[in-house]
Amino acid sequence: MDITYVAKELDLLYRDLINAQFKNRQIAESLPEEYRRSGVNLLHYLTMRSRDLRKVHDFLSDIGMSGLRNSEGYVLRNITDVLRLLYREIDQPWQPYADIAAITYKQGKKLLKQHNHSLLGKGQATVKTNVMIEARRKRLSELPEVIKELKPAIVHFDLMLCGYDRSLAAIQHIKTSISKSKRPTIICSMQGRRVVLDTRLLYNEQGNKQKRRLRLQVGDHLIIDNTARYGSAPAYGEQGQLLSPAIAPTLLRDTPLLVSPGDLVLLDGDKIETRVIEATDQSMTVIVTKCQLATAVTLSRYAEVWLPQNRGPLLSPADVRNIGAVLVEADALCIGGLDKPDRINDLAGQLGSYSDQLRKLIMRIDHPDVVRQLPLTMLKAMRKYQIGIWLDGNRLYSEIGPARLPELQDQIAWIAEAAHVPMLYGMPLLTTMSGQRRPSRSELIEVIDATRAEVVSLSHTKWLHLKYAVLIDILSRTEKHYSKRKAQMRALTIAQENIAGLDALL
Repeated sequence: MDITYVAKELDLLYRDLINAQFKNRQIAESLPEEYRRSGVNLLHYLTMRSRDLRKVHDFLSDIGMSGLRNSEGYVLRNITDVLRLLYREIDQPWQPYADIAAITYKQGKKLLKQHNHSLLGKGQATVKTNVMIEARRKRLSELPEVIKELKPAIVHFDLMLCGYDRSLAAIQHIKTSISKSKRPTIICSMQGRRVVLDTRLLYNEQGNKQKRRLRLQVGDHLIIDNTARYGSAPAYGEQGQLLSPAIAPTLLRDTPLLVSPGDLVLLDGDKIETRVIEATDQSMTVIVTKCQLATAVTLSRYAEVWLPQNRGPLLSPADVRNIGAVLVEADALCIGGLDKPDRINDLAGQLGSYSDQLRKLIMRIDHPDVVRQLPLTMLKAMRKYQIGIWLDGNRLYSEIGPARLPELQDQIAWIAEAAHVPMLYGMPLLTTMSGQRRPSRSELIEVIDATRAEVVSLSHTKWLHLKYAVLIDILSRTEKHYSKRKAQMRALTIAQENIAGLDALL
């Protein structure tokens, strides 16, 4: 490979970028002014990453030119500058198209900053990365005082886990007790296709109520029921055979389960893996096939059930009942299950008369199906909303395993940067740290990895103040050395598939 060959390869890529821009001009023109240049840059990035540029990238790095791997935010301008230098080296004329305006490096960073501030606010003055506090059901009454002391940029309420009424009351308390200039941005996650089990009350063998949590082991059968009032533990015979399955009622009882026999259903995060045996809209029977790191696991007090995400409506009945009050109190909504562009239309239909009141949408990335058409869905969402990306790494980890998770997280981060869209690292950091236990090395590495995002989160637990101080200290030091990960230039399947699907948006 010589410099002339590389120059011609990049010239072909440049022409592909220009052709893609003209071919998909209607897509760019359908976007509001604030997202138009970002949408065009995303199209350029998908076109570039649909090709394998590893050898070109290595050659450019070897001769001291840009390796293209830091060009997510300004693709066309980066390639234009490299081509100018290459053709100057081989003493041949080359001129870019005069009527094509390309985003510069500084303009790309400025657009990302503007979109970040518009969606999430300006954040803390001491660090560039916004810190988000995850509200917890038990500590909602303490939250206003915590906000006054720590001054976080964002507070997140998971309406399913915290409760709709309690969350809305807590948000109103925050608004009345904290001045508008110092108030954090409020994000509310809708329930969607998620379900929570109420495992607090079980009946014992004598039929008496007792407060203890449900414990399951491999081979157990469990009935998850929207109509049950109390749960019960599994019963075994003298030979250890299962006599009757366990029963667990759901906390929000009107959410259709919408599963089929054979579906994978995860309980309590990914602590327990089950398969569906029988199912109706209101109940399902599952068998425990795997327990994390043990043969038996005790469920949390409010154990979350992870159902297949690509079925049924995006909003649960509880979401629909409370959407009016939530839109009044929340600054932005976080919604999962947006696995294809048409789901943006579905969301508007489910919002009904409240559709025009939703201005800021954070797309929860919690399943590999959502990632496959993420760029197309983002382009569709940009037409109506200010958008952000919520990276739910715990759910992705349970779906795809440890080998693919880093790769998938990187691709999500690159796509978000190419669109100049803020990314929220939704997994709480420093989870095992306490007053007696220092953060582990893996947790510290995760904090550094999380600086790819514009927002990182901490859970509102007992040691929140200590964790917050440590996190701010780490971020202030790390931000001096890191700014978004650098990438090799292997062709991305996600780019190739989304390029092929652009015609559907016209």
